Amino acid sequence: MLGRPSSRLFSPVGAGLSCVALCAAAGLAGPQAIVTNFTTEANSLVPGQPGVRFFLSTGLLVGNIFQRPRISADGSNWVLVTRRTILTGAGVQDTARDGLVIAGKGTTPLTVVSVERDPWPAFTTGLVNLETRTGIFDIDAAINNAGQVGFVTLTDAATTVNRVMARAELTGPSLTLTSMSIIAREGFASPLTGFNQGNSFQLGGLTADGRALYNTLVMTPEPPGGQKQATFLGGTTLAETVSGALSAPALPQGGFDAPYQVMTVFNGDPVAQGSDDGNNNLIFAQIQTGTDVAVYNGTLVLREAQQLPDDGFFDFPISQINNGRVSSNGLKYIIRGFTLGEGWVFGKRNDAQLKLKTGASVTPGSTEKWLRFLLPPSNVMPAAFTNVGINNAGDFVTTGFTDNADLGRNVVMVQNGTTILLREGDAIDITGDGVAAGDDANILGFGQDTMTVTNDRWVYFVADVIRPLATIASQAGDGPIIQGQGFFRVKLACGASDIASPGPVAGADGELTADDIIFFISSFTAGNLGVADIAGPGPSVGADGELTADDIILFINRFTAGC
Repeated sequence: MLGRPSSRLFSPVGAGLSCVALCAAAGLAGPQAIVTNFTTEANSLVPGQPGVRFFLSTGLLVGNIFQRPRISADGSNWVLVTRRTILTGAGVQDTARDGLVIAGKGTTPLTVVSVERDPWPAFTTGLVNLETRTGIFDIDAAINNAGQVGFVTLTDAATTVNRVMARAELTGPSLTLTSMSIIAREGFASPLTGFNQGNSFQLGGLTADGRALYNTLVMTPEPPGGQKQATFLGGTTLAETVSGALSAPALPQGGFDAPYQVMTVFNGDPVAQGSDDGNNNLIFAQIQTGTDVAVYNGTLVLREAQQLPDDGFFDFPISQINNGRVSSNGLKYIIRGFTLGEGWVFGKRNDAQLKLKTGASVTPGSTEKWLRFLLPPSNVMPAAFTNVGINNAGDFVTTGFTDNADLGRNVVMVQNGTTILLREGDAIDITGDGVAAGDDANILGFGQDTMTVTNDRWVYFVADVIRPLATIASQAGDGPIIQGQGFFRVKLACGASDIASPGPVAGADGELTADDIIFFISSFTAGNLGVADIAGPGPSVGADGELTADDIILFINRFTAGC
């Protein structure tokens, strides 16, 4: 009898393949395009603006056209900040009027929430005298299940009060814009007594009841004036600057009393993250100069210059925290960072730690490693891990660079540290039908901090894309090459062949092992249609009332693809 291995029996990594490369054989859908900026495609059209397309930059660089998408807790709604093509009278791109905030459902863009330099809707509340128009948008927006959207913009008000955070109300299946309000404004009172809002808002999320979670600068209203940084959740202060409050050089791991007293709340990334109900939060700050910390529900979980809290997996201390995400129920979190050439991922998953690091295998047993990658001129910032995300079930996904010798295949998206979902160079759907064949498009890379893992098992992400089909590692001589960008989603590895637990006995256990194969073959041999009848002729997905070689082929294809 086969023993139970500690890792997957099969991994597509060894052959340099990903799940998407095996999807067709496994009867599974690949990544689906939601919006792109390829002007030949219908999904490059801005919703509600006939003939207007998302901006396609020219030249070598793709540009960040689709900024950080955010998905509601139940996966039903999404929002992102982007740009459209709009020309001045001189025929050049009008960069003062091209910004957009758009929202949609699934693979359908539905609504333009706001347009740069357009008038505020007549029903907008909270405007000040003579204020009429929006301005440039910050890259972060947020959306909840109810269709409330939060975003940050500059307006045409006086410069002392012109940075605002707005909340839009989108209703119905078409996400129709029905109301708009200003919920925070520079120069107006902040939740912190005696301090007004400053000129900086970094939006981390929007709770189910519409409260904004954000980092900000606050200031006393009169000269000479003091200033501090804070993290707010609606009208509640979660963290604030208190000079010298935590200056002890060897602060132990342990608890904070809210509001957390810190030296600095980051004025930018990483932005605070929280649960859909607002009861759980992950705050990033500094407790003294150059000492980053992550505080989860009042507990200090990471501190710069200390060894990561683990069982010896990491052999270096933290140098910098880059970013992190929290599951929508707030019970899981995942954080990425680096240390002098070493990248790392750390988090909490199903009451256990999750850990990744550069130099370790990308998937169990693979010879492909996460890359120790140094960027000039400082040679201290690795690009190893570029995205992290986690859902309520504990499914976590990372993207990053590997040591693959083929530089056109050395960026990957990995699920749960075991399955490569996507790889640079993979063919990808551009038309939006979920089928990559015939689209002549390949993944060039993944947008940093653009990924969300939903509870309904979708991964939403931004990717740079290259067309036509070409060997990305050596583009010379391949003819005209167009680089663009898109917002996509791909289903997590399906788990269809995770049918057994140790024994083997019926019931998924979260990994693919010999138990699953033995249980399937035993069920097939016993004529158990409920377990083994999974395919029709072809093989095609779906029971056909009989057990044939098609069922075995589909099961093995799925198992090999990590599904």
